[in-house]
Amino acid sequence: MTIISEATSDQLKLDSSKHGNCTPSPLDSIVAKWPDILTTGEQQRLAMARLYYHQPKFAVLDECTSLISPIDLELKCYQVATEMFGITVLSVCHRTCLWQFHKYVLKFKKVEGGDDVGPNGGGAATTLFTKFDPELRLQRHDELIEIDGALKKGQMLAKRLAILKAKNPSRVNTRSPPKMFIGDEEDEDDEF
Repeated sequence: MTIISEATSDQLKLDSSKHGNCTPSPLDSIVAKWPDILTTGEQQRLAMARLYYHQPKFAVLDECTSLISPIDLELKCYQVATEMFGITVLSVCHRTCLWQFHKYVLKFKKVEGGDDVGPNGGGAATTLFTKFDPELRLQRHDELIEIDGALKKGQMLAKRLAILKAKNPSRVNTRSPPKMFIGDEEDEDDEF
């Protein structure tokens, strides 16, 4: 499949019109925009291939492999860029499996009570650029998920208790705790 940019296509059409050729060019049938003929995953693969071909010192990537599957191939894309070609990658990356390819993190945070007038009218913000430890971050991420799950479970139990109290208020907190019965202990000296 051949993909020709719009500029190249326009130049070819201009050249053919100069020579008096009014017949449609065979190139007219193959010129198309990426979104019209490629899936998003194919577009991402092609963009990565162009990155490898040009081998820039820096590359800014915004979720550039999110639709490439399987996950091993996605990991390989980052590995090839950073390790084989030595490209410094600045990326927007939310997937935890890709954190291992990052050494620094840049965080943006809106300042509370800050100026409402920023360069884009978005208000005051602060940035933090620090070293990034993916293993520690993954541990904290997993802990956060666990705590969030426990909080949600507690909220669900509280809602359920409120429903039960509303349905039968006479039975709420009227039960006595279960009684424990302790049997007679036998003397160790007694024989049967």
